[in-house]
Amino acid sequence: MSEVYDSAEYAQEQEIITPEISQVEAFWTRALNATKLQPAAAYMAQDGLLSLVPVAFAYGADQRSADEYAQAVLSGKKRATTSYVPAYEEAGVGLPSSGTFSVLCDGQGVPRALLYTTEVLVQEFADIAERTALLEGEGDGSIAQWQEIYREVFTLEAQDLGYEFTETDLVITEFFEVFYAE
Repeated sequence: MSEVYDSAEYAQEQEIITPEISQVEAFWTRALNATKLQPAAAYMAQDGLLSLVPVAFAYGADQRSADEYAQAVLSGKKRATTSYVPAYEEAGVGLPSSGTFSVLCDGQGVPRALLYTTEVLVQEFADIAERTALLEGEGDGSIAQWQEIYREVFTLEAQDLGYEFTETDLVITEFFEVFYAE
């Protein structure tokens, strides 16, 4: 999980399989029944449209890393994730917010966990704290190693967007808990 992949390596790995909506809906129904959660009337999807189920996604760039990240979440090692804010802006997608649910899938598109976002923090890359590094579950959990890993990740992402990454670029960290898992 602590490996960083370059663009050429991304292309060589198997792409993450997009989850079937029927699988996500069935998972959502099982989660509702198991947790006695009262669903909202609708959830905001990443494209800004309303949906009857929370957004489904996978962490990682390929099936292998998505499976590793899903396992890290299920084991309790990973309780946060940090993303590059300009990527949301370029995609025309709103930033995540606290108090929301999402469905984590593995690399084969199988729903594995219902996540609840407890906190969202937008800050400059240089201001990331040790707490974030530890809860991200990457490498040894130190801020030094986290910065090394994510500096390279965000540099590649910025290049893909036509930007040059700097330590003052904004990143968003979502802190979450596993609300239900299979």
